[in-house]
Amino acid sequence: MLPAQTMYLVVALTIISGLSYLMSTLRGRTQPNRVTWFLWGFSPLVMYLAQRGQGVGHESLFTLVGAVVPLVVFAASFFNPRSVWRLRPFDLICGAISLVGLVLWLMTRDGLWAFSLALIADIFAGTPTFRKAYSHPQTEHPPAFMLAWVCAVLTLLAADQWSLLAIGFPVWILISNSLLCALTLRPSWFGRRQQAATNTA
Repeated sequence: MLPAQTMYLVVALTIISGLSYLMSTLRGRTQPNRVTWFLWGFSPLVMYLAQRGQGVGHESLFTLVGAVVPLVVFAASFFNPRSVWRLRPFDLICGAISLVGLVLWLMTRDGLWAFSLALIADIFAGTPTFRKAYSHPQTEHPPAFMLAWVCAVLTLLAADQWSLLAIGFPVWILISNSLLCALTLRPSWFGRRQQAATNTA
C-alpha cells in the first residue's frame, strides 16, 4: 500500500490532467459535452460531502478535485465557439436521469445512499461523452483520460479503507477512463494496424 502522502501527487496529477483538457478546450480542439462535464462536477461534489459526513479521510481529496476540475472545463467550453458540442435529446435524457439521482440524495440524507445515488448519477452523466467518444473521438483529448486513470490507480493503492464510500469513486474513475482511453485511441490503433497490413501486403 502506498503512503497517504501519495494523495498530494494524485491531486497534482488531477490538476495537470484538467489543465490539459482545459487548454485543449480553450483552443477549440476539444468539444466537451456540457451535460457530462457539469454533472461530472456536481455529482462528485455530492459524493465528497457524503464522504466527509461519514468520516472518509484522505481518499476524499481525489473526489473533491474530481468535482472542481470538470466544473472549470464546463465553464471553459463557453469561451470558444469551436468548443461547443451540440446537445442532442439523448444527452438531455441522461442528464435528467442523473439529476433525478441527485434529487433522491437530497431526500435520503443518508451517507451511503447519498454516495450510491451520486455515483449512479455520475454514470448517467458520463454516458453522452462515452457515446461521443465512440462516434467522434477526434473531439476528445485522450491524454487527460490517461492521467485520470493513473490518478485512480494511485488513489486505490494509497487507500486505507476499502468501503464503498472510500473507493467507489476511484474505481468508477478507473473504469470510465479506461473506456474513454479505449474509445478515443481506437482510430489510432486501427490506423496503425491497417498501415502495417498494407506494408506487409
